[in-house]
Amino acid sequence: MSGDGKWAISGSDDNTLKLWNLETREEVHTFTGHSNWVNAVAITIDKKLAISASRDNTLKLWDLGTGEEVHTFVGHSNQVSAVAITGDGKRAISGSLDETLKLWNLETREEVHTFIGHSSSVFAVAMTANGKRAISCSLDETLKLWDLEAGSEIPTFTGQSDSVRAVAMSEDGKRVISVSLDKTLKLWDLETGSEIRTFTGHSSSVNAVAMSEDGKRFISASLDKTLKLWELETGSEIRNFTGHRELVIAVAMSEDGKRVISGSLDKTLKLWDLETGSEIYTF
Repeated sequence: MSGDGKWAISGSDDNTLKLWNLETREEVHTFTGHSNWVNAVAITIDKKLAISASRDNTLKLWDLGTGEEVHTFVGHSNQVSAVAITGDGKRAISGSLDETLKLWNLETREEVHTFIGHSSSVFAVAMTANGKRAISCSLDETLKLWDLEAGSEIPTFTGQSDSVRAVAMSEDGKRVISVSLDKTLKLWDLETGSEIRTFTGHSSSVNAVAMSEDGKRFISASLDKTLKLWELETGSEIRNFTGHRELVIAVAMSEDGKRVISGSLDKTLKLWDLETGSEIYTF
């Protein structure tokens, strides 16, 4: 979702991406070019570009205004499962089933660095607002924090008892939420590497997570077909969202923390009002 909550972009197992106007509820563009599933997508803050990660082992840079493909990034030896963009829109980091992460310069279109350390597939990655650090999660049940300037691994976070599927970082870069196939969510202190709290409530594996810009709330998406809104400080569940007919695999939140959009294997996206818990629209 764009920061202002007006646009969203989705990727699908039909090999395409779609740009949606959340105000008019209309599809704006369909992006074609990948030869396999689209696993992840990220938008620059200025809403001019998007970058997608695919099972075809590539990333593609797209012009959101024209719907045209700008560039294809090649380098991973297995499907690309995750991507995140720096706040200035100049660099992106990708994670892959080849167990590595790669940092890319979006201006020169060059690979900057490859990060090696995970012992299994990388499923998700999140970046600090200043673009200096990134955190990744993996099938190896760990999270790893990386110094993007030095190209080095900082600490490794252990504690989940199954594959870690997604991560979300606070705006100040001090805390991170991880979600896992072990049905739990964990809050971590990035400075000390220590676990702060475990959140339980989902009845099945948790696939995705998004945090509010003020770092006070976050929302999780699960194989149990629900989304849950949580309070970070107390660890309490605020609200449960039901409506999807199949497992929920993606979620994104607007900057003002008032709306969220979810994606499901039922082939729909749903826009929700976080204050009331009501469904606004199904795409």
